[in-house]
Amino acid sequence: MPSSDELAISALYREMMEAWDRGSGIDFAKAMTPDVEFVGFDGSWFRGRDEAGTFHDELLKTHL
Repeated sequence: MPSSDELAISALYREMMEAWDRGSGIDFAKAMTPDVEFVGFDGSWFRGRDEAGTFHDELLKTHL
């Protein structure tokens, strides 16, 4: 049986993937902490939830 931590992590992952599927970078980043440091698949480095969300929102609406 999964621990409560594993369930919480799974829920955050699902939240992020559902936002990605909807094409919302803003919602994708909502699962992140405000002061997150996020490294993208291409090595891009984002500082803060707002920066990560804005970048991913534009990416999802134009290229993905």
